[in-house]
This record gives sequence, structure tokens and C-alpha cells, in this order.
Amino acid sequence: MMDALRGTLVRLRPPDVDEFGLASSLEGLVAGWNGRSRGRTRFDIELCGNFESLPSMFGASLYRIAQEAITNAAKHAEATRVTLRLQRHQSAAAAPNLDASAIELTVEDDGKGTSIDVAAKSGMGLLGMRERVAELGGRLSFEARSPAGLVLRAIIPTPLTTSHEMDARCEA
Repeated sequence: MMDALRGTLVRLRPPDVDEFGLASSLEGLVAGWNGRSRGRTRFDIELCGNFESLPSMFGASLYRIAQEAITNAAKHAEATRVTLRLQRHQSAAAAPNLDASAIELTVEDDGKGTSIDVAAKSGMGLLGMRERVAELGGRLSFEARSPAGLVLRAIIPTPLTTSHEMDARCEA
């Protein structure tokens, strides 16, 4: 019962992104889901870029968007695999249709999303994600995958930064 209570408290009040950093907080979120799923669903995370220089409000909002997207995939998609990707693009060339640098947050699952009209749903979680993304000046989209699954993608502009803030953990 104490583990369930702790899990609920962490979901309501996530780790302080300022204290642990966005990347570490998201890694902890994914690890928590892997522990709770007991192998029924595999949760993975891929980070590409440096996220530690982001303003604290921005990092906290990204965490909450990712948290809700993973929760939706875990609870509703009946997926066997869920992948969270967070990538920081440094130029318009790396992120087409953007005038500045951007962060792309993607949650992809192999569940039953193709039979669900996500755009028409207006649950509180989806509404909250839409509001957070809009507040940050970004855009949110959903794409059904074939033969099954769903991709949630949020692209959010960030302030231009110097090239030394990119992390070598990924390839462009």
C-alpha cells in the first residue's frame, strides 16, 4: 500500500525538475512505469540534446506533457512497447517549418491507437497537454501508425542557444 501511495504522490508532485534536471526526471518517470508494468509493457526513453539550460517553467511543462502522454499510452493503448523521445533541434534546418530552435517530444506506442479518434477526444489529459503545448507556443499532433499504434508529437520552440549546449548523445 505504501508503494502505491508513493507512486501516486510522485505522479501528483513529480520530482523537482530544477533539482534533478529534465533528463533525469524523465528517466525516473520511465523507470517508474517499467517497475509498475511488471513486464506487460516496455517503456523506453531516447534523449538527444542538452535540456539542462532550459528555463524551469519550460522543463516542468515538458515533464508534465510527457507524463500525461505516457500515462495515456499505458492506460488506454494496451501497448506492449511505449517509447518517449525528446530531441533538441538547434536550427530551422534540423527542424523543418520552424524559425528557431525547437524541442520535439514524441511518445510512440504499438497499441490500439489506430481505432481511436484521438483528435475528437476531449479528456482532461489531452486538454491539459494541448493547453501546455499552446502556452509554450508549440503544436501538438497525433498520427495513427500502421498496422497499430499511435504517435503523439509536440514541437515547441525554444530560445536559440549556442552550439556547445548540444549533447553528443545523438546524431542529427
